[in-house]
Amino acid sequence: MQLLLLSHPLDLGTTIHLIIARQGATCRLAESCRSVCVSAMPTNKRLSSGLDTRVDKSTQVTGDWDLTVRHQARVILLVSSVAAGWLGLFGLLGLRDLGEPLAPYRFVAPQVSIALLGASLSLVIAQLRPEFARPLAVLAALMTVLTLVAGRGLSLWQSHWLSFEVLGYVIVWVAICSVWVLGDARRLLLYAWPDRASIVMTVLGTLFSIGGAYWLVAQESRQTQRMVETRVEEIAETLNDSLKESIAVFSRMAERWNSLDHPPSLSYIDLEFLSYLRDMPHASTIVALDANLDLVHGRPDSTQGYEDMRHLVSEDAPSQMLAQIRDEGRVDLITPHLSPDPDRVGFVAAGWGNDKDWGGIVLTTLDVPKLVERAFHLRQVPCCLEVLSEGIPVFQKTRSSQQDLGTQAGTGSGSTTGADETDLKIYLASTSFELSGENYQVRYWINPSEPLSMQNPFALVFLGLGLVFTFIVNNSQRLAYIANARARQVQHRALHDVITELPNRQMLEQYLEGYCQEHRHCERPVSLLLLSMEGLRLINDSIGHAVGDGLLRATAAKVRERVPHTSMVARIDGGHFAICVLGLSRTELDTLAADLVHAVAEPVRVEPHLLRVSSVIGIASSIPNAIDAGSLLRQADLAMLEARKLGRDTWCHYTGDLGAAVSERMSISTDLQNAVQDNQLTLHYQPVVDGWTGAIVGYEALMRWYHPSHGFIPPNRFIPMAEESGQIVELTQWALDCAARAATRMNQGLPHDIYVAVNISTLVFRRTDFVERVTDVLKRHNIPARWLEIEITESMLLDDFASAIEKLRELGALGVRIALDDFGTGYSSLNYLKRLPIHKIKLDRSFVNDIVEDPADAAIARAVLAVAGLLKLTVIVEGVETERQFAFLKRLRFTQFQGYLFAKPLPLETVLASLLAASGYQVLPDAAQPSQARSVLLIGAESVSHKTLEMLFYQTHFRVLQAHSTADAMAQLATSPVDALICIQPSSGEQTRSRIIDLFGRVRHLHPQTRRVLVADVSVRESLVDALSDGDIERMLALPLDPDSLLDLIRNDLGR
Repeated sequence: MQLLLLSHPLDLGTTIHLIIARQGATCRLAESCRSVCVSAMPTNKRLSSGLDTRVDKSTQVTGDWDLTVRHQARVILLVSSVAAGWLGLFGLLGLRDLGEPLAPYRFVAPQVSIALLGASLSLVIAQLRPEFARPLAVLAALMTVLTLVAGRGLSLWQSHWLSFEVLGYVIVWVAICSVWVLGDARRLLLYAWPDRASIVMTVLGTLFSIGGAYWLVAQESRQTQRMVETRVEEIAETLNDSLKESIAVFSRMAERWNSLDHPPSLSYIDLEFLSYLRDMPHASTIVALDANLDLVHGRPDSTQGYEDMRHLVSEDAPSQMLAQIRDEGRVDLITPHLSPDPDRVGFVAAGWGNDKDWGGIVLTTLDVPKLVERAFHLRQVPCCLEVLSEGIPVFQKTRSSQQDLGTQAGTGSGSTTGADETDLKIYLASTSFELSGENYQVRYWINPSEPLSMQNPFALVFLGLGLVFTFIVNNSQRLAYIANARARQVQHRALHDVITELPNRQMLEQYLEGYCQEHRHCERPVSLLLLSMEGLRLINDSIGHAVGDGLLRATAAKVRERVPHTSMVARIDGGHFAICVLGLSRTELDTLAADLVHAVAEPVRVEPHLLRVSSVIGIASSIPNAIDAGSLLRQADLAMLEARKLGRDTWCHYTGDLGAAVSERMSISTDLQNAVQDNQLTLHYQPVVDGWTGAIVGYEALMRWYHPSHGFIPPNRFIPMAEESGQIVELTQWALDCAARAATRMNQGLPHDIYVAVNISTLVFRRTDFVERVTDVLKRHNIPARWLEIEITESMLLDDFASAIEKLRELGALGVRIALDDFGTGYSSLNYLKRLPIHKIKLDRSFVNDIVEDPADAAIARAVLAVAGLLKLTVIVEGVETERQFAFLKRLRFTQFQGYLFAKPLPLETVLASLLAASGYQVLPDAAQPSQARSVLLIGAESVSHKTLEMLFYQTHFRVLQAHSTADAMAQLATSPVDALICIQPSSGEQTRSRIIDLFGRVRHLHPQTRRVLVADVSVRESLVDALSDGDIERMLALPLDPDSLLDLIRNDLGR
């Protein structure tokens, strides 16, 4: 098995490599997590939990060597505890299977088997209940020790070589030591209870090893039993034949002597005796007795032999038997056990000459050990052999007599064992035969205190090798299990978020791809909700990431609780969560989004803080467009960004317009990289004009992009993308160089200096080398610093105000002018303004657009002008596009203006041509030249005779202006000084009242020098009492209009 070592915060590679290197293997954690996840594509049951991957938390390690030792101990404990149980079971099986005849060859003694079973059960329970591991190990040790003591030594339980009992005890004690090596319950649980494959492998391996050894022992035992039984039969048959042959020899000798006509001579007898003694080594003594059983002749001259014979003859029963043998003339074996040395000597008697006047008996003593030795070809007599006659032992051969057969009594095989030793005899086989009326029994036996002669070590070797092989295979399988567990852990970490345990972006993309493929051809849409927590970064920076992580976990739990069980929740990054749902309609998605927004907004306590955050959600769906996972994620992200623009705690669905806009932005961002090199970018210049003299004091350089395919692209589209991509640095440097060259050409041949202003991006201004860049531009183009002006915005000053002040002072020291652009639209602060080393303020066009009609804009303009005057700053009004705006601003005493009213941004060559033609001046609009004649503005004069009005104002020398609507009146008030506004309003009603109040209120604030007169009927007058008291309406006249009253008003009030 090959494994791939995946990247992991822990030193996983070192750990696994160390473990596996000890086994002589090279492993790498192989297989991409992606293939694992894709092979398990989503089902509804698995969706709720993300990935059904169980990670063994106990596989965390504290040290490579410690892990290796504990792992080996864990495997040894498992194998040895199971092996001890099998030894005990097969020991009991041998008790039943082999039975009493094969008791010496039982696999394990019964007492030991029971002890091994108990110890094995205790050790297995210790693995299942680690908290009781050590007490159970002590119990197993006590059982084995007590069994050993109670048996008074293993020698009393003789089995095959004693090896299996010893091996059983060794295995149990190895397991006990393994428990102690593992230590406490926590270490014992270093790896969970082995998996099914490991258990099956251990059980089968130990069963095969011990069962095979048992089979070999059983086969050897049965073979030994059959061999012993056959051998005993051969021994009995051979012994019977040998005894019969000895009798037959003397029978033939007796027949020869009977055939003689006279008694044989002593020399003849002596020759016969010598011949038989030479041919029959087991015949120790041979004598000839007369009819009275007196000695005639004997060979050899053995005192012991003669003593035996005298003892035999002196006894009544033997002497009667010998007399009977003599009288009948037969040959017979005399009962050996009547001999003083019955397990060594037998007697054969043959009668001769009994039918004659002379006769007697030939009597010989047989050395039974020599007889058996001769019968079995010298030293091939089997060990532990016993021959009995009528139940009395006449021959015994034990292992101690194996070295010297046929020796002297007491050192040879003829010594009889004591009663205690005899009681311990275990007989394997026995047989019997009849000879001369006596029953002879041959038995093969062993003494448990003596080792066996048949010792075949193959069974023990097979058992040992089998257990070692089982350990090695189990250890390898266990290492593979550890590697798989670690691979699953690495896979889990690769596919799940560490903080929330939710699937991460990689897993989300894989599952989304599966979702989209599975539901591509069905009507159930796959929808993705991308939730962004707003305010998480502030919490991390201010309180700490630990609190932020707690908030993330709490938010993840709340999200999981509120989504359908078939949904998948993932954490993308930061505070972004993705929820993938199936088959929900747009209405159901809105309901789910509202529930999620409400849940996230609920306060969360992360001790000791009570935290609140908001959220925005972007929603994208696979229907009506069949899209892939990447597109679905991208669309949800675009919808989330759009929702963020709408405010907090809201959501937005993806639309095709969002996608088109992003595609266009991507195309523009790509083309912008080559725009400078391809000369697609250029600078246009818009003049800044002195509104009182018409002199052009400077130009603002504005960047323009003429795309070969898209045509003109306004700055507000490509400048933000340049800032995002960092291209703004290169663009700003290019703009500074172009502005410097343009300033050089503009100031050639003019009576006064003209500067060129360049807008500086926040990203460029914050660079540490910004001042050096500006200095380098001035030096390279050799221009005075006053010809270059830098325009900054208020947002540049927020992050590092001290650093910004320092940079502005350095620029001011060079002589570069600084203008604060778009003043009033950002985070305006008078405190900041008084500390800034700037020279100009540019009033934003947003205050100019409606300044003619909006009193608030006019008030702001007046305030800015007043503050700037006190701080000795020049104010430039941007966005002046109409003569009314220009005239009104001049009346407010502004001096410098910029806008389309004077000129649009133009290429450099066009600007240079106009500068040279007008010598640096601009023709001001006609409306900006105010008339010196006094005037009055009439609104609603259609209800009064026109002739009457002309007569009245002709007499007072006032110029009469007439407006047909409120907007027309405000425009005329802006362009021309008006002494009085007279509104003639004959009708009444709520709308009329509101219109009159609005008109007079705006005139009061915008043109406080203009007198405000209302001419209306009584009903209208009564409804405007409040406006009259507030000062919006200064005078009121009643309809119908009295010319004299109006004339008095003109002369007395307006004429002053």
